[in-house]
Amino acid sequence: MKILNKEIKAVIFDMDGTLIDSTGAWHALDVAFFARRHMDLPADYAQKLVPLGLK
Repeated sequence: MKILNKEIKAVIFDMDGTLIDSTGAWHALDVAFFARRHMDLPADYAQKLVPLGLK
């Protein structure tokens, strides 16, 4: 495929919130993670986790 007269061999999409809302999948992962360890998921877990970022 050519874009602006340049050959393009691959394209990377950032789909997290751009094309697909993955919030539900991340929540399900958190629930499964805690359940596997026989722990309750704290009600304020997301509010405390989001500001931390990925680092």
